[in-house]
Amino acid sequence: MNTAKTSLWSRGTLGGKLLPPRERILFGAVHEDAEIERLALQARRAALKSQQPMRAFSIASGGCTAISLLLEPDVEVVAVDVNPAQIYLCELKKAVLSQIEAATPLGNATVWFDSVEGELSPQAQEFWRSNRNLLRTGLNGCGLTERVMRTTACLWKLWLGPQNMEALMTGDFSALRDPRWRLAFRWALHHFVLRLFYARGYISSLPPGFSREIRRRIERSLTRFPIAQNPYIQLTLRGQYGPNEISWPTYWQSQHRGLLRSRLSNLSLHTADAASFLESQPPQSFDFFALSNVLEVCSPSEQKRLLAAVARAAKPGALVCIRAILTRSAPQRWPTAFEVDERLTRQLLDRDRSPICPLWAVLRRR
Repeated sequence: MNTAKTSLWSRGTLGGKLLPPRERILFGAVHEDAEIERLALQARRAALKSQQPMRAFSIASGGCTAISLLLEPDVEVVAVDVNPAQIYLCELKKAVLSQIEAATPLGNATVWFDSVEGELSPQAQEFWRSNRNLLRTGLNGCGLTERVMRTTACLWKLWLGPQNMEALMTGDFSALRDPRWRLAFRWALHHFVLRLFYARGYISSLPPGFSREIRRRIERSLTRFPIAQNPYIQLTLRGQYGPNEISWPTYWQSQHRGLLRSRLSNLSLHTADAASFLESQPPQSFDFFALSNVLEVCSPSEQKRLLAAVARAAKPGALVCIRAILTRSAPQRWPTAFEVDERLTRQLLDRDRSPICPLWAVLRRR
């Protein structure tokens, strides 16, 4: 897998005109509702009608989905990312969650790195010694994507007004009727503005009405789910989580810390592209796949190769969760080895709080 998009991804940059050519950490957090993948994993467990151990594959990214899957019983999670820096971040999160009871996704995380440095691989130690400054904005805020979101959040506040923005985030939706609200999306998601932050390859396939679709998703996330309990809308519009842990991803909440600590040893991390890694695994060795939106950055031939690798590695009945920011970039037809579980897809999409990268399809291995 070596398209221009995946090459940028492996280097940890978005390729925009205002951004450095090699930032390394692209995602400090996964901007996808990991509870959806947990529910899908529960559906797979229910179909098995047993408590036999399961094996799950996840794109590593910021580690949120992979770590969240450990909250389900008897699951081995294998997380893979083509960008080694993302694996170093996952290593650090794993060590911090294992060792530091008071750790949070907020605030300066350099002190936590100092505490757990000896638990990391030599490569991760070297990386974080050279990039300590990234940790000042927190473990879930250390990526390039989060930096862009913080900048965007400041612009939201300036454009709508601090009072209107705060009212919106506390459930007063009158701002959604303000003409400035709609105009903000047209400007912020204009090709000229996006080109400042993203490579041409990322935005060349944007469909007509993209700004309208993103606005619709954000409005749905705002009005359909409790804002204070939705970390994904908090990051999107505020650029950070709220101060109370109810607004944090589930795996960071203290009520789950003890359970998670007992299961973190079931998480393995690997630097590799997804297709190559799965091709190296035994046939029929995985029960579940969380592919994020990785298919969007693949060429058609790469999509075909990855789906073939998934089909080979999947047990009969295994589930595959696929997400998409741009549904036009995702596959429109699936290999015959899979069938779309329409009912489960609808059920999970109805509960998906993510405004940017929602669930696209749940596939079932025939």
